[in-house]
Amino acid sequence: MYVCEGVCVWEGVCGVVLKTSCKAELYDSPIVVDEGHTIKQDMVFDDSQMYLYAMSDRKVAKFPVQNCSKFTTCRVCLLSNDPYCGWCVFGNTCSLKIECYNPTPIRWLYANAPEQEDRCIEILNAPPPMFHVSQNITLNLTIKDLPRDDNISYNCVFSFPNGDQILSPAVQWSFGIECRNPNVENLTLDFYSSLGFINISLGVLSIETEQLIVSTPYLIYNCSSFTNCTRCVDNVYWCVWCLTENKCQYKTDQCSGEKVKSRKDTYQQTYAKYIEG
Repeated sequence: MYVCEGVCVWEGVCGVVLKTSCKAELYDSPIVVDEGHTIKQDMVFDDSQMYLYAMSDRKVAKFPVQNCSKFTTCRVCLLSNDPYCGWCVFGNTCSLKIECYNPTPIRWLYANAPEQEDRCIEILNAPPPMFHVSQNITLNLTIKDLPRDDNISYNCVFSFPNGDQILSPAVQWSFGIECRNPNVENLTLDFYSSLGFINISLGVLSIETEQLIVSTPYLIYNCSSFTNCTRCVDNVYWCVWCLTENKCQYKTDQCSGEKVKSRKDTYQQTYAKYIEG
C-alpha cells in the first residue's frame, strides 16, 4: 500500500513522495514553488486528495499528486505501477479511474496491480495480411484481451495515407472480431508511385466512445499498377501476367490466353480461401 506525502527536495523546490513500509521514491519531477526561499514544513492535501498545497513566506502553490497522462501507451501505463493511474481502454489513455467512462475492471486496468501488466489489447493476427483493391472479403482479427459483453460493439476502421477513413461494422467472434474490407476503388490512391502497394492502418473503434482503441499496419495492393511480367509475378501478391493482353491483373480476373502465375505459390495456398472472397 502506497502513502503519498509532500516533501521539499531542495530550497524552494518540492515534490511528491510515494512511500511503502520498506521504500520511498520521488514521484514525477520536482516542482518549483518559490526557488531560493524556504518552504514551510507542513503541506496539506485539498479535499479531493488529488492536490497538495505548499507555501513559502511569499507564495502558496497547488500541485497535483499524479500525472497519468505522461504514460502514453497501455504498456507504459501499466508498467509504471502508479497507484493513481490505470489504462482507460475505451478512452485509449492513461487516466485516473474517475476520469474513465464506466470504469469496470475490463474497461479500466489498474496500473498498480501486477496481474494487469499483460492485459493490454493487441491485434495478434489479421488474415489475410493484405487485400487487392477489387476484393470484398471478411477479415478475421485475433485480438488479445478485447473487452466483450452484450453492451459492447465495435467498428473496424481503415485509415489511408491521404487522410481518408472508412468504417466497417464488426462482429465479435471467439478470438476477436471480423469485418468486411471496404471498397477502395473510388479512392484517390497512388499505387504507381508506391511499387504497387499502399500501407494503411487497420484499427478497432469503440462505438460507445468513438475512440480508436487498438490498430495494426495493413497493406492493400493493385495488380494493374505492375507494368511488366517480372514485377507482376515475382512477389507475394495474388496477381497473374496475361500474355495476350500484356498486362498484370488480379488472379480471378479472366485472361484471353495464357498467363504467368506468381512464383510465391506456397504463400498463396496459405490464404487461398480469401482470393475468391
